[in-house]
Amino acid sequence: MRSSSILRLTVFTLALATLAPRPVKADDVYGRIRGTVTDPSGAVIGGAKVTATNVDTGISRSVQSGSDGSYEFLQLTAPATYKVTVSQTGFSTFEAQNIRLALDQIYVLNLTLQVGTVNQRITVEAAPAQVETTSMELGATLKSNTVVDLPLNGRNWVQLQATLPSDTRIPATRVSLSTAARTVRTSSRHL
Repeated sequence: MRSSSILRLTVFTLALATLAPRPVKADDVYGRIRGTVTDPSGAVIGGAKVTATNVDTGISRSVQSGSDGSYEFLQLTAPATYKVTVSQTGFSTFEAQNIRLALDQIYVLNLTLQVGTVNQRITVEAAPAQVETTSMELGATLKSNTVVDLPLNGRNWVQLQATLPSDTRIPATRVSLSTAARTVRTSSRHL
């Protein structure tokens, strides 16, 4: 009697552990913006103040460009739209708007400051799409109305995956083991 109770408890514990939610990689829920700050001649500008502002929430974060002109914002809330502002003494303030940051995306934004006074402001509208050059990973985010409106059989996630442009699945072909064995035997006779 006691061993069957232990067995039931073990099976129950294993079933519960199997159904428990899996932890998500922390990097997958954020995005990054990075780049280099230069002047019109292409020389890097160190010490420039770079500020990224989430347009939806108004929360902003600031960093200074390094001695090599590089800057990077880690762990920005995504998906979201950002505005990036750069200022440095002796240069006009530069502002890039409508930067759409997706989950786990690294958005590269190289900035060129024009010589001028700090009171001058140059505003640039960010490109609507950016080619990922820092990673070979492909991914996409489906909006909720896409999931609801698609005629799917049982809301199978594999069918949702087929709607993404990065889907390269090859249709499965059926090969019986006897056919495969005959092919191997036939090709081995011709050697």
